[in-house]
Amino acid sequence: MDDVEMLESWVTQRQGELKTILCMCKDKTVWAERLNKRKLNLLPNQLLTDVEELEEYYSKVRMGILTDELVLDTTLETDKLVEQAIRYITS
Repeated sequence: MDDVEMLESWVTQRQGELKTILCMCKDKTVWAERLNKRKLNLLPNQLLTDVEELEEYYSKVRMGILTDELVLDTTLETDKLVEQAIRYITS
C-alpha cells in the first residue's frame, strides 16, 4: 500500500483526487473460462493462464481494498460496470 499512498500524495499535491477501482471476477468458473480463452491468443504480459496459479500468485501479493475504493465484480454486464465506474469517478 505504500506505493498507493505515495501516488495519492503526489496527486493531492497537484490538487487532484485519486479514485481507485478494484476489478475482480468473483465467479471462479467464469474466471477459468476467461483464462482458457486467453490461452488461445496470449499477449506477452499474460504469463499466468491457470486459475490455481493466479490464486497462488495473488495470495502472496499484498492487496486489500483501499478506503473509498470502488470494487467491481466483472461477472456483471460491461454496461453496468461502466455506469458504476462513471458515477464513482464523477461523484
